Amino acid sequence: MSEKLKLNLIRGKDPKPQAVVEGEKSVNELDSLRKENKELKESALDYSTAFHDLKNFLTSTFGFVDLSLEQLNELIEKGNNINIGDIKTIRDYIATSLLNREKSLKLATDMMYISRTEIGNIEKIKFLGKEQISSIINILQDKLKQKNIDFKNEVPEDLEINFFIDLFRRTIENIVENAIKFTPENGLISISSSETDKEIKIYVKDNGIGMSKERINKLFKNNIESYKGTNGESGTGLGLYLYYKKLKSVSANLEAESEREGKGSTFIVTIPKEAKNE
Repeated sequence: MSEKLKLNLIRGKDPKPQAVVEGEKSVNELDSLRKENKELKESALDYSTAFHDLKNFLTSTFGFVDLSLEQLNELIEKGNNINIGDIKTIRDYIATSLLNREKSLKLATDMMYISRTEIGNIEKIKFLGKEQISSIINILQDKLKQKNIDFKNEVPEDLEINFFIDLFRRTIENIVENAIKFTPENGLISISSSETDKEIKIYVKDNGIGMSKERINKLFKNNIESYKGTNGESGTGLGLYLYYKKLKSVSANLEAESEREGKGSTFIVTIPKEAKNE
């Protein structure tokens, strides 16, 4: 018996043959590869859905542009025999095209951000939650005014958050935009917070149309369905799903609550005090 083997036996160690050690390494590497493969498949599925949505927006936009051009050509041929109805039709086509353009740009921006930060190296910074939320609401002020929706920022002045500021801003903006979409005219949206030793929660609450339990269960799964807003606004909620996935990847979370349909919704962003770096 070799001196090395004797020493291992005295110390209570069970010496493993090299083949066993190499086998264990191979199993671990295989498990790691399987995990990476699963993540890649999920990521590919997410982007496939996103690109499909983007394609639909662009196809619709080009369709309405074509219709507008056809209507304009008909008006030119009519000369002076133009009626107000024709002009209104063209106006509606152009308005719809502009709306689809906005949706396409928003979705493309979200997709670019998510893909960039998957390979980027972004650090957490400290910022005041109320200040950032006020800045976000200023950006969305026109959309709030269009439906005369009141907004309340009830986050404490001194609430300090140590997190990825861009991810925080984009997530809150996306949630508020959805709240505007599903809140009726003269409605109310409020943002509040709670804090413990371990985490900070941001609550975005509206008095809109609410959600069924079935819809909430589908909300953060790659099972995108289109729902109309209170003024006929369209949307799939894909942005929410993408940011939910991104938050989960940095140990944060996004969840939704609704008492029932017709009773409004609350979206909750949970940020751990020690969120891991990407």
